[in-house]
Amino acid sequence: MIGGRMIVEQRRVTTVDVAALARDAETARRRLAEVNAPARALYERLAPIVSAFCPGLAHVPYHVSRYVGGA
Repeated sequence: MIGGRMIVEQRRVTTVDVAALARDAETARRRLAEVNAPARALYERLAPIVSAFCPGLAHVPYHVSRYVGGA
């Protein structure tokens, strides 16, 4: 069990390869960044316009602060 951790899952002892989990998480992060790139670019283009008319929505949208508990 080099580089792994043992956990109990559904009453069974399971080994988790932490290095593989970290690689998979980084791959998923990169993929999400690529998929969300067009939306992020649109946000960055619209943020100055939104902030001119409603500064409160420019950086912390109402629904996010409402459901997350304030930011």
